[in-house]
Amino acid sequence: MDRKLIAPDAKIAVLNRGEAAVRFIRATKEYNTLHETKLESIALYIDSESDALFVKEADHAHSLSDFDLFGTIQGSPYLNAEFIIDVLKSCKAEAVWVGWGFLAEDSHFASLLEANNIILIGPTSEAMELLGDKIKAKELADNTKVPTTPWSGRPLKDLEDAKTIAKKIGYPVILKSANGGGGRGIRKVFKEDEMEQGFKSVSEEIFRFFGNKIIFMEALVVHGRHLEVQCVADYHGNVQTFGVRDCSVQRNNQKIIEETPPAHLSEELIVELEDASSRLLKASNYHGAGTVEYLYDLDRKQSFFMEVNTRLQVEHPISEELYHTDLVQLQLHVGQGADLSKFKKEAPIGHVIEIRLNAEDPDNKFAPTPGKIKKYLPPQLPGIRVDAGIEWGSTIPKEFDSMIAKIIARGSDRKSAIAKLT
Repeated sequence: MDRKLIAPDAKIAVLNRGEAAVRFIRATKEYNTLHETKLESIALYIDSESDALFVKEADHAHSLSDFDLFGTIQGSPYLNAEFIIDVLKSCKAEAVWVGWGFLAEDSHFASLLEANNIILIGPTSEAMELLGDKIKAKELADNTKVPTTPWSGRPLKDLEDAKTIAKKIGYPVILKSANGGGGRGIRKVFKEDEMEQGFKSVSEEIFRFFGNKIIFMEALVVHGRHLEVQCVADYHGNVQTFGVRDCSVQRNNQKIIEETPPAHLSEELIVELEDASSRLLKASNYHGAGTVEYLYDLDRKQSFFMEVNTRLQVEHPISEELYHTDLVQLQLHVGQGADLSKFKKEAPIGHVIEIRLNAEDPDNKFAPTPGKIKKYLPPQLPGIRVDAGIEWGSTIPKEFDSMIAKIIARGSDRKSAIAKLT
């Protein structure tokens, strides 16, 4: 093991906000009690969130506007890797928890942390770059015998190249950014005369968001389910998997409802997906929490590797509830050098479903609706868990994603979980 470990009294910066930051801060406090450590959390925030719940609950809190380089930044300060590194050094942060979003899957940021001797509670920049690049990840999947859909095998050169490969694969196909995420950089093409517009559209979008035009192509799974395997890997070569989640209910390529275990999926397939995910992460020398995603083709009755998210996912609580394991605390444990071969994983019990609560106006095409929360009464019921970054009187800022909370229902079976959620 050659990685620097998190000291028992380390100061850990939370490079996230809202429910993600609250989740980490509370998990850290509980971890301190269980393991007799003295880890301290540092919240970073913008001025409009000075009264936010995560700012109140952190051990230390700093407004990003207080730092010298703030005035020189264009766009979100949370996305400026060089600025954040300067902030972390000023705060004397020894480690960083990135959660889900912002710089969570930015290999450049991970390499800057390594260069400045700051611990990322997650994979190395090398593993992040390998798996964060969807083309390199698919190549690794092919090499580790993890099934992939027919694909271009390399980046597309231009429109004519895209048309040629589409004929070989067979329509319909899907164009994807090598570095996309969150529903960005994806276009479905059902026939040849749609290719020119699809190729132009995805090229322009990914250049705006990711600064490149690296696109690949794969066969489109028309009738499919979106499945994913929750994994945690240590520094000793061990990978633990925590079942399979079904995230098929989506809007604009963004997940809305997630559940585990997937309904009407055989135990054999679940084991197969967990084994494949473990092989893939071991081959990439991965450390920390990560999620391996698959598409299950209902027509072919076969699962295909899609991508790896090199971070903890928004929907991780349903895996936690199924396995009675705090994955954030397990991240901290791995960061302190824990050997997962000695970790006793509990057997999964029951069925768990999560819905995302978004501050949006359904009468206005679900447009984000920032503002002050006038009333907030989360349910206090057995089998119901609410992960939220808000409280009564909180202000939902306009600068960020509209998701403000998650409601998780656990039951003895799927019917029971649905009833509790309803």
